[in-house]
Amino acid sequence: MGRARQQDRNFSAPSRRTILMPHTSETGAGNLHWATALLSELAAHGVTYACLSPGSRCTPLTVAAAHSETIETLVHYDERGAAFHALGYARATGRPAVLISTSGTAVANYLPAVVEASVGHVPLLVITSDRPPELRQTGANQTIDQVRIFGAYTRWYFELPCPTSDIDVDMVRSTAAQAVYRSNGAPAGPVHLNCLFREPFLPKDADLPAVAADPKTTYYPPVRSPAPEALDALEGLIADSTSRLLVAGELRQADVPAVRRLAEHLQWPLYADIASGLRLGAPPCRVEAEAAAATSPDLILHVGGKLVSKQIQSTVAACRGTVVQALNHCERQDPHHRTDLRIEADIPPLCDAILARVPQHTDSPPETVSGDAVDELLAADSCASEASIARTIARQIPATGALFLGNSMPVRNMDLFADADGAAVPVGVNRGASGIDGLIATASGFAKGLHRHVTLLIGDISYLHDLSSLALAQHHRLTIVILNNDGGGIFGHLPIAERADVFEKYFLTPHGWRFEHTATQFELKYEHTETTENFRQAYEDALSSDASTIIEVTIDRQHSMDTHRRIVEL
Repeated sequence: MGRARQQDRNFSAPSRRTILMPHTSETGAGNLHWATALLSELAAHGVTYACLSPGSRCTPLTVAAAHSETIETLVHYDERGAAFHALGYARATGRPAVLISTSGTAVANYLPAVVEASVGHVPLLVITSDRPPELRQTGANQTIDQVRIFGAYTRWYFELPCPTSDIDVDMVRSTAAQAVYRSNGAPAGPVHLNCLFREPFLPKDADLPAVAADPKTTYYPPVRSPAPEALDALEGLIADSTSRLLVAGELRQADVPAVRRLAEHLQWPLYADIASGLRLGAPPCRVEAEAAAATSPDLILHVGGKLVSKQIQSTVAACRGTVVQALNHCERQDPHHRTDLRIEADIPPLCDAILARVPQHTDSPPETVSGDAVDELLAADSCASEASIARTIARQIPATGALFLGNSMPVRNMDLFADADGAAVPVGVNRGASGIDGLIATASGFAKGLHRHVTLLIGDISYLHDLSSLALAQHHRLTIVILNNDGGGIFGHLPIAERADVFEKYFLTPHGWRFEHTATQFELKYEHTETTENFRQAYEDALSSDASTIIEVTIDRQHSMDTHRRIVEL
């Protein structure tokens, strides 16, 4: 013990010397030069919309974006909402927006939208700001491990070092060009660039440096036409089949016209998923899920992505013949392991190739559910139901509008009950991961990208998830229709509803709230209704308004479920 104490007394600290980092005005100038070069290269490749949230570490990027003559900016205080807004913009345009954030948990708030973009094959550019290496794992404020923070959900990750004159700025420009190319690739998805900045973030003279306007690297994407061997195989299957079914799954906005032309040419029974963009606008030869199953097809051609309807999924799974799936990426989308032939190609050239090879079929299948029968059933009941609201929106939405559907019951209700004779408007959904978060923000981005008045059909729990994004509705024309059935109504359709011991508290989660004051908080117009007739008038008024409107529809949950069941049984 005495020896240990003696050693303690003899301990002497090593001599200290001060190491000065070159944190000079050159640091600030380098930061701004690289940030300007990065954003200029993005703009040269068609990325002209940036969504920013306030922060300090991202100062060089923010200043570069603010002074850019080619990039339009949106500033939103909530990173999660900004990310979903960017996602909606990309869904509408097919082009990525760029997200810019500071360091720390601000970055983590991007994760839900990054996941949706990844699984839903939506291009997205995420540029995060980070501390320099000497401040990592030191307890420095607002510093977390941002390296590959989004894991496998990005198509590409790259870390840009602290700006320095030792590295040619063309490296930054080349990185930006690669980021856009990878984000737009097959499958499309998010790309993450993590940018390290030292202080001072800006030079005393904050004028932007001159950078080249032309792209550093020009990319020509590959022509993704179907392989001739695949077309030969498909042509042979069609010739050998006697009962055929065309299924249109989720489609990009740019792919919808090509699939419509294909359906008009083939004249096969068509099941058009609501996410296909073909469910509305009187698509040719459209059949309901029940009629699709009744055709007992020996050949199913499934063009596009996921399907909302479980019944049509079951029809595909039970097909006694051949299932052909056509997608524009390599990822497997076959939860029932039923696909026999998979064709990977961009959808428009695929449709054109099929049109050139396959003769037109002339037998038009009948509808199974009469639209008149559904209308008569709903007209006999004045109370609003989820079915009557979905049907009314599909019938009244103008051709100049667009529709965005919340997950859980809204997207299912529109898939089941929409009047197909309404306008053929763009339809957006977040069915990649099918989450109920960020839907208001996504709809606002959808409106921004399309330059259209967007109707958002959303449930009350989803609405509560994204209240802060109502700030975005002030700047983009939205009609937000809330189906307020006081909780998670979808669980009433599931077996857990029979468990009275846990159902209401742990699954239904009733809240007992109305939402008028949320509209007041964000200075939005507000209407409330409990009947279908009053909703028709409120919706008509909202569509004619230049301001965003919230229409809250009080839904009796049990009554709506009964109406749902009666229509399905027709």
